[in-house]
Order: sequence, then structure tokens, then C-alpha cells
Amino acid sequence: MSTNANSAPGSSVYDSSTMYVGDGTWLASKNTFLLPNLQGLNFATMQLNSMSSRFSDLPQYHRLIIGHGVVAALIFLLIVPSAIFIARFYYRNPRLALRLHIYLQILT
Repeated sequence: MSTNANSAPGSSVYDSSTMYVGDGTWLASKNTFLLPNLQGLNFATMQLNSMSSRFSDLPQYHRLIIGHGVVAALIFLLIVPSAIFIARFYYRNPRLALRLHIYLQILT
């Protein structure tokens, strides 16, 4: 047995209906299971633990997801390139260009 709050390596097993993970370590101080290196999560487990499984029956949830995607697309297609182009190509007033660049980056 290890001397700290962790279990001995390879002595813990996590098993659920969608994923089996052996040869891991249980971190008792944080009450969590540490996955072994180079082992990804099962896609079904990620879907089971997602927010959409909790709120999928609410119509507002789907509108919120669509709105989030639209705002993210506008920011990354309009505001971020604008900030980069202002910082790179606005020569008349470099101080104003820097301020505009900083303000647009903060806005994102």
C-alpha cells in the first residue's frame, strides 16, 4: 500500500455501464479516479455525462446552444480578425491602433 492518500498503482478499477477502466489509481483526498495514461474516454460515457443529457427536454436549452454557436462564430470571424488587422496595418496612429487592438481582444 502507498504511504500517501493514493491507492497503489494498478489496484483500483472503475466500472460503469459504458466504460471499464482497470489498472488505475484512486485519489482518496479528492474522491476521484485517475485514469491511466493514454486511455481516452468512451464517447457514450461522454454523452452520458454531458449537459445535454440533463437538459435535453427543455426547449430553451437548444436555443441557448444555437445562440452560443452564433455568437462564437461572429466573434471569431469578425472581431478577432479585426483586432489583428488593426494592430498590423493601422499606421496613422500606432497608439490608437494598440488601444483598439487591446479593447477588441478584451471584448472577445
